[in-house]
Amino acid sequence: MNIAWTSPAVCALASASLALTSILPAQSVEPKTGPASPASAIDSIRYIDLPDGRAELQTSVISLKNETGTVVDLVSAVHIGDASYFEALNQLLAGYDVVLYELVGGPVEQREEQAPNAELNGTRLLQSVVKSMLGLRYQLDGIDYKRPNFVHADATWEDWERLNAEREQSMATLFARAMEMQNDPALKKEMEEMKTEEVFTQILSAVQEFNPDKFKRSLAPMLSEAEGFVTKLEGKDGTVIITERNKIVMESVKEQVAKGHRKIAVFYGAGHMPDLQTRLETEGFKPAGNTWMTAWNIGNSATSVTGLDLLENVLKDDSVVEGVISIFRTFAGENLLQPSN
Repeated sequence: MNIAWTSPAVCALASASLALTSILPAQSVEPKTGPASPASAIDSIRYIDLPDGRAELQTSVISLKNETGTVVDLVSAVHIGDASYFEALNQLLAGYDVVLYELVGGPVEQREEQAPNAELNGTRLLQSVVKSMLGLRYQLDGIDYKRPNFVHADATWEDWERLNAEREQSMATLFARAMEMQNDPALKKEMEEMKTEEVFTQILSAVQEFNPDKFKRSLAPMLSEAEGFVTKLEGKDGTVIITERNKIVMESVKEQVAKGHRKIAVFYGAGHMPDLQTRLETEGFKPAGNTWMTAWNIGNSATSVTGLDLLENVLKDDSVVEGVISIFRTFAGENLLQPSN
């Protein structure tokens, strides 16, 4: 059976697409951007090989403008990236009248006050381990969400649960939909063109060698295809993860335009942007150009680290330790952490 389009491959692509480009659960550098180019249904994420042997995973900033001169920039993001990437994004986002940001569950301030959730803690723990292994940073840690121009534009937990109930959707049903897609001839062809079998071999080799650059070089091309996969996953009826949340974004855009804001950023995962661009064009906005920002700067080092060094790096990460403790408390109960009488 060809691994290029079997269930494990589709599962991996679905996981990468949803976790890193579609949903965010809750030293100064100049923004590194590529040359501006016309935007017309442009990709919001791409992988490029450079002449010097390095590679980059890049996300786009797509500008759209209406007849009154109001500009809406679709600022794409991957949720785990280089520290310099988030520093550059902080500088970029500071220049907007308002930044509409994603965060399922509510504004950052409310999220920090919420009680621990086993499923969310597990997801965050996994993200923390991965970013520590790859020497990357998590978006919620790298972006200053408390700036005065940041406005939450996403589903609350109540919205999320209600919308999923209305659509009878969950992460499990989305993965089931992804499994059904493996019989799509077009998807089979695309995944074969991605050389998925070779990619999985490289990822396994990178993990065994504890080589962060090799791991990133193997994973980045898969992420660059995430936007197309998410679009296919949406199908004709859409999903809560993309369609319903994008409707919330559009209502927020209209509210900010009505308030007189002329320069608006929509700061969301790259998987949201094709649908958002279509919705904005329906409202009279036209593409006005785009630039690229480097999310992952991938070296060509053959140097590996020892398993002990890798474990030390992971355990140095406070978010990993806090995640483990939080999960233990959730499942074992606070009483088990108290000294016995």
